[in-house]
Amino acid sequence: MCGIIGLVQAEDVEVDGALSVLAADALTALQHRGTESAGLVGSDGADRQHLDIVKGQGLARDVFVEEKLCKMAGSRVIIGHNRYSTAGKKRWAINCVQPFVVYTAIGTVAIAHNGELVDVKKKRKEV
Repeated sequence: MCGIIGLVQAEDVEVDGALSVLAADALTALQHRGTESAGLVGSDGADRQHLDIVKGQGLARDVFVEEKLCKMAGSRVIIGHNRYSTAGKKRWAINCVQPFVVYTAIGTVAIAHNGELVDVKKKRKEV
């Protein structure tokens, strides 16, 4: 069980940092869905190689402090995740904090999911 959010700011609205605050508030409201870690990844929609990332272990209110959210002030698109682990490392495993960010030849991609990838080694070999 996890909490996942996605927000897109309308093109005709001025970017003022409010979207990152709204995203943090949304994950705080979903805190009951996961208390181990929280993360936000945002994009301005223009630079395919750069994403703004704020992640950490613990409650959303402790992870999303103002000085960290300021990094996302230019974001027009944000996804977020609260983690409640059912598999993998439990607490304090920073590599398990979502959204996951992957750097590819065609750009940077972020993804958040709710579930388990039980056959990841097999699937990785297939790819």
